[in-house]
Amino acid sequence: MNKFVRTYAFDAPLQRAENILNHPGIDKMLLRSNLTRGGFKIFPEEIRIPTTSVEIEVGKFSTKKILLSKVADAIEYFDMPDVVVKRLPEAILTSANFPSHRSVLKIGSQQSLKDFERWLHDSPNLRFPALINCNLLTSRSIVDSLVTYSVPVFADQVQEIEHALELKSWGVSEIVSSHITVLNAI
Repeated sequence: MNKFVRTYAFDAPLQRAENILNHPGIDKMLLRSNLTRGGFKIFPEEIRIPTTSVEIEVGKFSTKKILLSKVADAIEYFDMPDVVVKRLPEAILTSANFPSHRSVLKIGSQQSLKDFERWLHDSPNLRFPALINCNLLTSRSIVDSLVTYSVPVFADQVQEIEHALELKSWGVSEIVSSHITVLNAI
């Protein structure tokens, strides 16, 4: 398994960016979609680091061209390793069109998690890391079932140190939090 990663979910005012970038408790940064909707020109030069991941959000009925255009813009601007998308078809499309960048599927509901597990069972050749709301990761067996399929599990929105430590002991690959104290403790 890859090394454990501490990711700061950046959704604060951009003025705080320079305080976060070189913090010793942060390995990577995730820019939330609420910051990236209006385009990337608003971001200061300091945020353009290769350890940035960007959450891309398009409307439910947006065309593939719009999604691919947004992803291409983000890749050009940030030179990022990960592209986070909300729907499985978007992850497949992004992965096929940008094979040198990792597509990450964001899972925010119990139904989406069940659908993802069913898809993993039925499609053994396709694997995407999953950014899963930590409230859905209620037992070690859930993490184990995903890891069994060789899926890196990123625990999202972790707000408590104890929960972060527990999730880490269960085998998640990455803790994503907007609380630096959580990331410092693990």
